[in-house]
Amino acid sequence: MYPAPARSLRLAVVSLALLGAGCHPDGPAVPTSAPASALGAAVETVPAVVSGEYLAGTIFVLGVEAAVAEVQVCTDANQAIHLHLEARSSGIAAAVKSAYMEMDTVLADVGLRPVGDWADADIGGKLRRYDVRFRDGAYDYEYHRTTGPAVRERISLAKEYEWAHDLHTAVLLLRGWRPRLGETGHFAAVLGRHTWLTEVAFRGPDVVLHADGPYPAVRIEGVARMQHRKPELRETRRFAIWFSDDPDRIPLRAKTESSFGDIWLEMTQYRRGPVRACREYERVIPLPGDPLSPATGSAPASPTPSELAEPDPSDPDPPSF
Repeated sequence: MYPAPARSLRLAVVSLALLGAGCHPDGPAVPTSAPASALGAAVETVPAVVSGEYLAGTIFVLGVEAAVAEVQVCTDANQAIHLHLEARSSGIAAAVKSAYMEMDTVLADVGLRPVGDWADADIGGKLRRYDVRFRDGAYDYEYHRTTGPAVRERISLAKEYEWAHDLHTAVLLLRGWRPRLGETGHFAAVLGRHTWLTEVAFRGPDVVLHADGPYPAVRIEGVARMQHRKPELRETRRFAIWFSDDPDRIPLRAKTESSFGDIWLEMTQYRRGPVRACREYERVIPLPGDPLSPATGSAPASPTPSELAEPDPSDPDPPSF
């Protein structure tokens, strides 16, 4: 397990993904009056993201600043839309140990589905690299770390989950959702290389207090369950997120619970500017064929069946982030 400050950043970034932070008893997901329906087709026609959007936030653990994060939306040379996240430890956490994470998602031409994504993490000099390619009913991932062999695997989804989402598109999915009060839904999300089966419920109007005044908001609550071959390593994480109560549905706040206290994400900046061109990025662990450049529209390559391998048994459950 990472030292405390680095773990705080990892959990904070997970909270940005709306997947919670900390293990809880596996109780009912959310109170439901009817079976949850799959989110996806109902919201894929909603323009939940546009190139030029920018959002920044601060993450607090036990009321103390732990990390800052920003998300930018850009367009590559092939007119594909990318969402790019950068997060780093701040405040006391950064003074004890530095931690940094970067992630890039390529969206499909139609809808809010991810085509592929990559993510890098540098936690006090310990490096991790993830590359994921999404497909109908499954996803392929490739995982590298500072030491140890690479891991490549194809993960199949249960039949009720046609397509997996990632950190970015999970937020977009909820942002584009226009449910009735009490309506529920479910989707599968990939964090790092693990699948999280997520159920959500729409709780309706609320108010978020910011320094510049109250914001009318809507609240969504949910729970995510990490899937793992070993039952003792499965986790259940609860979360809540507030979006602005207007057509833009801007993310305003997110809250998760952990064994050591609440983790909050507070939005500090939001703006929508002209279309932004994606830049090139250097990966923390370079590989042949790098850089994966949004400027050229490249996405993580999908492993062939002959390249797929079982996870390294010496690393049964490396942290996602």
